[in-house]
Amino acid sequence: MSDGNSTGHSNYARSQPAPVPPDADDGVRPCPWCNSGNTHHTLRGYVGGSNDRDQYLTCNQCRRITYEIVSRTPRDMRLGHFQVGDIWRDHARQTKYVITRILKAGASETLLYLRPVVRVDSEAV
Repeated sequence: MSDGNSTGHSNYARSQPAPVPPDADDGVRPCPWCNSGNTHHTLRGYVGGSNDRDQYLTCNQCRRITYEIVSRTPRDMRLGHFQVGDIWRDHARQTKYVITRILKAGASETLLYLRPVVRVDSEAV
């Protein structure tokens, strides 16, 4: 069965693209809240200077943390009923995110890929 693709691979629909990697030229990720380039990117995992479960961006100008990937346990997933397109709330920092992807990363971990919901003030526009 052919789908007309010359490579012979079928096309798979994706719900949302993954978070965009940093630009190849400068590697700077701007803060989604204040648009500053003065940020620090913390990767998840047990390599480098961090052993964090989550991946996030810290803005040195507005001091806000923006999560990109958060890790959840099976219990969290059962209680939270998370789905792609739902809102995930960071109650401690009073921010909201849209869940763009859910990835099962093992028997005891699920990763939620997030995109921040940034409100634009009508007076600023």
